Amino acid sequence: MTTRYHAGNVEIEPRVARGALFWYDRPMKNLLLSAIRPLFLLTFLAAALPACRTDAEAVCDFKCECEGCSPSQADDCYRHAADEEFEADRRNCLDYWDDLQACEYDTGRCGGSDWTTACKVEKERWDNCRK
Repeated sequence: MTTRYHAGNVEIEPRVARGALFWYDRPMKNLLLSAIRPLFLLTFLAAALPACRTDAEAVCDFKCECEGCSPSQADDCYRHAADEEFEADRRNCLDYWDDLQACEYDTGRCGGSDWTTACKVEKERWDNCRK
């Protein structure tokens, strides 16, 4: 006599029932871990990556840290930098603007509450290009 398995009103073949029981009997903990593990790894990797920011945004952050900006003043600085970048691209001066931002990032110093840079040449190039 063969054992028959029933699910509700449906009779199931023994070989099909054995296959179903293999997955059903597997501990729920292992199933959840194998499904969630890639999500944890992805979340960890995303959190470990540094936020990408431009030199201009970093200069705004450094300047605001030095001079003490409000959040709205920091947003204004970011917006101004984005507008200047757009203008530089439109006038084919993007290289000069990038050079200025890189110089300000590299040479910017905070003296008390005054932000200073050593970028006179880069600033003149940028100003002359956008005239």
